Amino acid sequence: MLIIRHRSGVLKGVEQSIDDNKDTLVFGRDGDVCDVIFPADETLVSRRHFALERKLSGLWTFDLFGDPFVAVNGQPAENGQALHKGDVVELGKRGGPSFSVERIDETGAAKRMAETQVQQKVTNPRAAVQGAKRVALVTSALALLIALAGTGAVYYLSTGQGARLDQAMAKLSEDQQKAASDTISQPVRDRLLAASYLVYVRQPGGQEQPAGSASPIGPNMLATNAHVAALSRDLKDGQKLYVKAPGPQGKAYEVVDFKIHPGYAEFEKYLESDPLFVVSTANCKDCLSPILSGSAPGYDVAILRVAEGSNLSPVLEIANEKDLSTIGPGTPVAMSGYPLERISNQTVQSVAATPTLSLGMVSANTDLFSLPSDVSQRKLIQHNLPGTGGNSGSPMITPNGKIIALHNAGSYVDVPNVGRVPNAAMVRFGQRADMLADLVAGRAEQALEVDRAYWAKQTQAFKRGFDYLIPEILAREKPSDKATSVQVASAKHTLTATEKFTAKDKDGKDTTRRQKIHTVNLKANQLTTLIGYAQERQLIQMYLVVDGKIAKQDDRRIWFPFLSAKPDKDMKVEVYIVSPDNDVNYTLLEYTWDEPRS
Repeated sequence: MLIIRHRSGVLKGVEQSIDDNKDTLVFGRDGDVCDVIFPADETLVSRRHFALERKLSGLWTFDLFGDPFVAVNGQPAENGQALHKGDVVELGKRGGPSFSVERIDETGAAKRMAETQVQQKVTNPRAAVQGAKRVALVTSALALLIALAGTGAVYYLSTGQGARLDQAMAKLSEDQQKAASDTISQPVRDRLLAASYLVYVRQPGGQEQPAGSASPIGPNMLATNAHVAALSRDLKDGQKLYVKAPGPQGKAYEVVDFKIHPGYAEFEKYLESDPLFVVSTANCKDCLSPILSGSAPGYDVAILRVAEGSNLSPVLEIANEKDLSTIGPGTPVAMSGYPLERISNQTVQSVAATPTLSLGMVSANTDLFSLPSDVSQRKLIQHNLPGTGGNSGSPMITPNGKIIALHNAGSYVDVPNVGRVPNAAMVRFGQRADMLADLVAGRAEQALEVDRAYWAKQTQAFKRGFDYLIPEILAREKPSDKATSVQVASAKHTLTATEKFTAKDKDGKDTTRRQKIHTVNLKANQLTTLIGYAQERQLIQMYLVVDGKIAKQDDRRIWFPFLSAKPDKDMKVEVYIVSPDNDVNYTLLEYTWDEPRS
């Protein structure tokens, strides 16, 4: 039996049970066709919005009907995607009518059979790449998480109006170039192009792989992004990192040293060790709460050093504090670098580098949390300059020719079978140049000391994942309005290399994972809720095993799996926490529920 409970919209609070003999369920407003019928005035829902189909395996999967918006746990649904207990489905738009799946039972003879033993979970390479992108951009799972919005680009793609997008972008580019050309002189642009060096990796066999952009800021020093400089740290035997000057006679220089801003790793850890959630102060039970994620990494600046006497030229000047204080929306900017991703023939750049010039303007200037702040913390520069993979590290200048920022990220939408495409809003990001100046001058750590205090103050209104998700999970598992949870146990654990196990995947190949087994005592007729919470959003799964058989499981590969059980007798059970083959720190929490006697 399938049971759904409407969480928002006109049907909020309504619970529906679906007949066992149904193998296809159509959702929409058309009462003649649909099985789950929405009111005629609920116009965010299409007449025939989507369907669920039951496979021979017993899984319910999504059958999408084209354009109507369907999201599962904040992520756009995909055709053939499986439906699981606890999933929250939204229709029409994010925040539109929604329902949750409260129960999915086996039917017929299947429910009389013994539980299936633990199955080895594997992911094919293509699915792994797509899954990793989804996790990186927004995070997973619980109903109270939403993905970063990307509806503009999706609109253009889903309606097939590629020509319209091309025309709009061409017109915008024309307007930008005209505005910038009125203020950024040709000599300044020419100098910027001449200072645009290509960063590439030379393989042991001599092959050269373009990787990013950089610009001289001293006779033997170049500026780039931290994530580009990190290539030096990750080089394998025989590989070397080089920079190359533009032009047919552009000279190549081996990178002999590099330095990454200390805030680059520290800020990422601050955000990701236990993610921050933006929690509305409004009393909105069904509002979704987005995660605050580092979509544009902070302190993403670094310097590359080449051999003494290289005399790189031309050398660009870094903007000073006064220059940076005047930056704001509408400030004209130019950028030059090497767009490589999905650009034809860009592999030849390592033969003779030809940079691309872009003209546009600053669209916003905020702190690294994308919040307004005083001038000293406006380290994130949003801009509308065209760019893609390879532009990382590209210098951004204003009419005086000084570097005000290094381009480091953009806003993208992942399109199935296509890859990532730019968001139609065309918002891209740069790291303000004062962080670069601090690194060059050796005062980055000192400046970071001040910034740490600012991070703590600026995120006081947010909640850490542990403090936010645990209460939300308990609210979901609460058996009745009057029930109260009682914490029975809370213990921290680590999955280490000593807990590895190896099993064959479906292709007969050995795959290694890790697991830890915990013993839990369940009491008769008392509901117990178990929650596993992993640090740094490490992916884990939870299995409840009774007499050697799986009784319940949460195998969604998220960082906060949970399940509840209410046995009819006292019993000792095993809880398996399973992860990929890497160290994972997690907390296992156990709650029971007190319910007043009627």
